[in-house]
Amino acid sequence: MSQLVPNYYGSLCAEMYEILHRIPPQDELNFYLSYAKKGDYILEPLCGNGRFLIPFIERGLKIKGIDASKEMLEKLKLKSPNTSVVQSNIEDYSTEEKFDYIFIPSASISLFTDISLCKGILYKIKNLNVKKE
Repeated sequence: MSQLVPNYYGSLCAEMYEILHRIPPQDELNFYLSYAKKGDYILEPLCGNGRFLIPFIERGLKIKGIDASKEMLEKLKLKSPNTSVVQSNIEDYSTEEKFDYIFIPSASISLFTDISLCKGILYKIKNLNVKKE
């Protein structure tokens, strides 16, 4: 098992995050949406409270989220109960599913201040089962 990524989002932090970051910045959301196509299977590691994930669902896109924080995923599930999410450390996540598109919002990846951990996460995502064209 890999080194666990600390869960920085306890209950109070999840509450504050929900208040301060309930919706995504529109320009950033539009950027990520510009790469998504109908029929794609999309993965958002570090999906947190769903501020990016839920707008994808609202546009009819098939997306799955992963996050280590139970508290953040609870916030997401309150807003979108049937959303497909997995509570897992990204380094420990494994699946046979294949994805057309994987994205991590810049604010999420910036939480990792240890460069070796960040590289490990990016390497893991690069090697997930991405569909080949």
